[in-house]
Amino acid sequence: MGRASAEILAQTRGPLRSRKLPRVAEPTRAEIFLRWDSAAPRRPILGSPARGGRSRKNPRGRTALLRTHAIPDRLPSRLESRPAHGHPRGRAPTLVADSRLRRVRHQIHLGSQPLQPGLRADARLRLQKRRALSRSLLDSRRRLGADEGQETSLRLLAWTFGLFAFRDAESTTAARTARLAQLIAAQADRVHRNLDFAASTRGNHAMSESFGIWLAGTLFPELKRAETYRALGRAVLEREAATHIFPDGAYSMYSLNYHRFILHVYFLAMRLGELNGDRFSDALYQSISRSLDFLAQLIEPVSGEMPVFGSNDGALVCPLDSCDFADYRPTLQMGWYLLHGKRLFDAGAWDESLFWLAGESALKSGRDAAPRRADANFPDGGVYILRGESSAAFIRCADYRERPSHADQLHVDLWMRGQNVAVDAGTFLYNGGGLWQNGLARTSVHNTVTVDGADQMLRFSRFTWGEWSRGRVLKQTEREWQGEHDGYARFGVQHIRSVISLEADCWLVVDRLRGDRPHRFSLQWLLNDFPYSVMPEVTEIRLKSETDIIVRMGLLAGDAQFSLVRGDENSTRGWRSRYYGQKEPALSLMLETERADAVFWTFFGFGGDKVSASGQNLGLLIAGRPIEIPITV
Repeated sequence: MGRASAEILAQTRGPLRSRKLPRVAEPTRAEIFLRWDSAAPRRPILGSPARGGRSRKNPRGRTALLRTHAIPDRLPSRLESRPAHGHPRGRAPTLVADSRLRRVRHQIHLGSQPLQPGLRADARLRLQKRRALSRSLLDSRRRLGADEGQETSLRLLAWTFGLFAFRDAESTTAARTARLAQLIAAQADRVHRNLDFAASTRGNHAMSESFGIWLAGTLFPELKRAETYRALGRAVLEREAATHIFPDGAYSMYSLNYHRFILHVYFLAMRLGELNGDRFSDALYQSISRSLDFLAQLIEPVSGEMPVFGSNDGALVCPLDSCDFADYRPTLQMGWYLLHGKRLFDAGAWDESLFWLAGESALKSGRDAAPRRADANFPDGGVYILRGESSAAFIRCADYRERPSHADQLHVDLWMRGQNVAVDAGTFLYNGGGLWQNGLARTSVHNTVTVDGADQMLRFSRFTWGEWSRGRVLKQTEREWQGEHDGYARFGVQHIRSVISLEADCWLVVDRLRGDRPHRFSLQWLLNDFPYSVMPEVTEIRLKSETDIIVRMGLLAGDAQFSLVRGDENSTRGWRSRYYGQKEPALSLMLETERADAVFWTFFGFGGDKVSASGQNLGLLIAGRPIEIPITV
């Protein structure tokens, strides 16, 4: 390790060890504000660029990653058990993972009131914990070398974040800063040496790891390989965006949580690049813009939630706000402003992440018109959307270009008047025991038809599928979507699904199965865990939520067995996971039959609506109006 690594953060000429850091007066109470600049106590996470991309306080052009007086923490200091990854409101960890700040008040005052992130912290205790962890990491070189490059890169971000956050703290001495600088230099080198392997995985590792070395090269130019880190990191970030963000804006890992993950990485890179006179290409900005438009079509604007498509392992690069983990409004608000200079949503708690990234002036920006479309097709990402008056169906139908994560062809997420009625099961655990080893990736837990209990693809391992199924759209109009997949062609079975948007936010889903011999066909709908009453004789369930919702299933011809399961202790049936490592009961409706051909129908409506089958027709009574729909076998 050369002397340069110990001079990384010197604000004056000469080595860091000779620098006298400013000291902070001992607080008279537990309340403490960790400041970056006493003349400007409230500054955003990345500050504002000076002319030429150089900071007035730092003529060498190194813009600090954090310029603020405090860092919010979402993790209560007292927890009965270790929280799972992907945290509900109030339980997400801070980016400064080495410290624990006790948060008693943390809110945004909008309008004429100033922005006040309020924190209470026992500075000595928290900083001692941070130093102890940093020392243990430095002393455990074997442990550092064994960590994955992605984990190391995110640690680089957290360390840099924390280093500048605690810069003016009394306990931040030159020796300790130099020690942390050595860690940063060593970890950047470790990531750099293994970047080729990260790229070979064709996932988000290459993006996060190239960001890690780019971050080190950009903010710490005294490093011996700083220019190599910066140039290589930039090149890989550009290449990965062009390769793995599809032309329609979807992300190649077919996971909305991973999509948010990589967007956070790019938001930080784009903002830092702008502040340091190293703006990324227009092509990259266009890719991110398409990506944001894709997510903007999927979000439920009242709750900020989206379908839990694909792997959902709790990853969250920028937990800079007090919103729930499942709320995507902070991400869209940040990105929309960075790309368009306007906000996508009205003022709210989701503005806090935007503040950290772009400052208080961003909160005064205008609001852009929401880019909602009556129907939206994303064939590269395998997502199709039909909308009702106050409802939407999100349909999975993919012709995979990259590795799929879940076997979920023709799955439908259904949202009715702001409520997620038919849900995705999520992920729960990658490495659970037995059936919980990524068990929620399988076909049987999704809202689709399973044939003979088999998945739509061959499962090679908990992460790897073989014989990728291919989805194909057969028809789409403003009110109807129809598609198929070939995942059961190996059994001689064809599955075609039609999704129809009816009036008054009602929906009809028809599944046609054709085989050359009898098979066991199982249609499942996983429903939100609302209070319910069930009428098995007519295969109907009534959900008692904000409005009474009815779900009725049927087989057009022949006999079928109906069952309802909630949280089965001996299987994955009747479970969902909104947060990684946590599962909760859901309502699994299933209709099963054994025959060569079958036509299932499912009606979603409201109290008072009725449905009946007669021959090849379905008779509906919606809001008092009779409708007859022919079903072609």
